[in-house]
Amino acid sequence: MKDAEEKLNAMRENALPDKPSELIRLALRDMEACEGDAAYNVHFQHWHKPERARRGDPRSELTGACLVCLAGSVMAKTLGAFPHEELVPSHFKEDGELNSPVRGKLMALDCFRAGDVLGGFFELNAFKDGGEAVPGPDGVKRLRSVWEQHVQPSGTFKNNEDVANFLQGMAVFADELDEMGH
Repeated sequence: MKDAEEKLNAMRENALPDKPSELIRLALRDMEACEGDAAYNVHFQHWHKPERARRGDPRSELTGACLVCLAGSVMAKTLGAFPHEELVPSHFKEDGELNSPVRGKLMALDCFRAGDVLGGFFELNAFKDGGEAVPGPDGVKRLRSVWEQHVQPSGTFKNNEDVANFLQGMAVFADELDEMGH
């Protein structure tokens, strides 16, 4: 069983790109896929949380779609989580580990989604040797400015247009990261 878990974790780690711009683009594709999947509902106040008849009771029957954020979309589509599973990034680590590359990448997505540029780079760098170079102060200001201009920070979306605007804004943010070599 341990060997199977290690292989699954290695597969999951390799499924997620190291480069921040590529990681964001993968997450945006996964979020679009979740938007088109009746089993999921985009909602940025939950990672990957199925709606249940009785809140807080994991034995209660499922009553609706699984709520996912940007990182939760990656859990669902790229990492293969099932809609009935309640997950957070710390579920993607091996026994005894405090952190893992997959957990760090999921946390980085959440930081970038919220405009925490340095936090996103910290999460990516904290888990590997010779990690992604953090942009200097001017680079962080530039990225933060792009985020403020183009990304709609919101916990929930009122309509599909809000989701589309968020996806478009994050794509611009990813393009800026890519232009800077990240």
